[in-house]
Amino acid sequence: APDAATAVTSALAAKDLVAVDAIARELPAGAASGVRGIPRIVGPAKDESIIEEAGRFAVGEEAKGALENLREILRHLEAHRALGAVILDLGLSGRHDYYTGAVYEAYAAGLGFTVANGGRYDNLLRRFGKELPATGFAIYLERLLSVLPEEAQQPLLVLVGGDVGGIEAAAGLRRLGVPVLHLSEDLPPEAAVEYARSVEAAWISYPAAGGVKLATADPAGEFVFMSPESAARTVLP
Repeated sequence: APDAATAVTSALAAKDLVAVDAIARELPAGAASGVRGIPRIVGPAKDESIIEEAGRFAVGEEAKGALENLREILRHLEAHRALGAVILDLGLSGRHDYYTGAVYEAYAAGLGFTVANGGRYDNLLRRFGKELPATGFAIYLERLLSVLPEEAQQPLLVLVGGDVGGIEAAAGLRRLGVPVLHLSEDLPPEAAVEYARSVEAAWISYPAAGGVKLATADPAGEFVFMSPESAARTVLP
């Protein structure tokens, strides 16, 4: 029922599982099982049993689509080599009714508060007359600054590429010690050079099969294909 769904969403946003259980007692057995069970599915994103457990409750097409979307997000996180830092909490819910997909909270070591949060909210722009998908987040700068090192490392290389190949190339160069700023959009070289100069990066790069295409951040720079290891040796001082 719509009223029950609204009540469950509000209880989840307040992290009130007692209220969730009270609502579930008023529901038919099949629905009550999911209302009680889904918010208690929490664990490391690398643990495949978490998604398998969630799959037990994905009985409709909308639920199955949401679960597949979550799997796709996890694949991108794995490409970033960031999956090990992620906890899945299927009881996490946005406080606003315009959220339409995954929501997230970011934490930093040594701080008991979120440093960022956000999610997918396709319904928000609809209120302003635009049918557009949207993802956004808020960063709490004071909290973030309290845990950042005093001297942040400047990017040495800007890597351009919006697909998984770009994510993997950026992660590979970072593992080799290259300070990389990854732009997850497909900019042409001229725009990439302009952007690299704006952040004082000396190199630009694009992913390629088995390596990267590398050039200096100069309009006259010519791209050369290199393995990640050769690229790291070239750009590092």
